[in-house]
Amino acid sequence: MRAIQFLFFSNYFLGLLALMLSLETAFQLDLPFASPAYYVLVVSAVIVYYTVAYTIPATAPVSRNPRTEWYRQHAFFVRISQLVLSMIGLGSALLLLVQYGKNLTSLPFIDYVFIALVPLAGLLYYGMGLTLNLRDTGWLKAFVIGFVWAGCVSLMPVFEVQLEHGSVFPNAKLEIWLFIKNWMFCTVNAIMFDLKDYADDANRQLKTFVVQFGLRKRFTLFSFRSY
Repeated sequence: MRAIQFLFFSNYFLGLLALMLSLETAFQLDLPFASPAYYVLVVSAVIVYYTVAYTIPATAPVSRNPRTEWYRQHAFFVRISQLVLSMIGLGSALLLLVQYGKNLTSLPFIDYVFIALVPLAGLLYYGMGLTLNLRDTGWLKAFVIGFVWAGCVSLMPVFEVQLEHGSVFPNAKLEIWLFIKNWMFCTVNAIMFDLKDYADDANRQLKTFVVQFGLRKRFTLFSFRSY
């Protein structure tokens, strides 16, 4: 039980999922794999990114939410994990920059647009000191999460392979389809994920679907009926 809680609550599972989806992109588009440093960067970045939202001090009040309570009880581990993974991710990014930075000018302009949009959407999801916080946009929140995930696991691996191997030209239609498929898949997962966080989101006045329309209506909307 503790091992399962660690795997899922600590977001290490999400890091593993990002790695598997990135590898899937290479398989489906028939591309060579990126360097190990890239995959280390992806895993560490995903874990650090998702953990930011749940980090709380050990002195926080006891919570009925198992995930929130896990973070309260393991506050010291979470801080150390965030620090270590941040250093690992930064080191991997610097290594990639040193090795392949000279190839950055080889990508077409449209690639840079998507490279900029994906992390920008990820930053705006938390607000990052700006007045715009995409977590408070209700129905848009899930689509933003899905977009960031699809960009990270369907587009970024392709860009990285192009930087490392030069003239790599994947099937454009298949790449677009894979991006949309992952976008919709991750969006639906994000919408369903809000069901279990109804109480906490309502207390924090986080305007998700389930808070705006109610738990019963939300469950009915995404359930299948047999006739």
